[in-house]
Amino acid sequence: MIPVSVRPPGEERSFGNRISFMVVPIPTTEADPLHALQRAHEPLRSAKERHRALPAEYLTDASSLIPPAMLALSARTTIDVLSRTRPPVNLVISNIPGPREALYCAGARLEAAFPVSVIVDGVGLNITVLSYRDHIDVGIVADREQVDDTWSMVEGIKTALDELEAAVGLEAPESRTAAAGSDR
Repeated sequence: MIPVSVRPPGEERSFGNRISFMVVPIPTTEADPLHALQRAHEPLRSAKERHRALPAEYLTDASSLIPPAMLALSARTTIDVLSRTRPPVNLVISNIPGPREALYCAGARLEAAFPVSVIVDGVGLNITVLSYRDHIDVGIVADREQVDDTWSMVEGIKTALDELEAAVGLEAPESRTAAAGSDR
């Protein structure tokens, strides 16, 4: 499941969340990084198009169309059913665009911002990607009853990103790290 902003243009700096959710497949069995990227891109593009076709109010304010008594009964029934079944997803992946300029607190420059998100009962894993300046930071939160070791996942993400960068012709991660360290 992927949270998606449905905030209309012109409301970027307003308060409150305006989100909906997309459920999309992830091509985890695809060995070729470019082919995996292409297989992931098409369902995401299609889902985003479907979301854009509906007004944000339909995606976020559907509860206002349901009478309160009916909504309460529906909520109780949903909670009862969910408590006896597994949720339809087991992974949430979020991408949060952050600022391109450096942030400061009491004169100290923020170097990285590692996102921490939440998991709910039955959803075992949440991976949140946050961009900041010229890099991304990744936060992984897992239900220890469902995911016993996230460190192997961290290494797998690093390896997959290195393979994708090599496949698209970006410079080696080692030379970027060395170059980034030279300006500190």
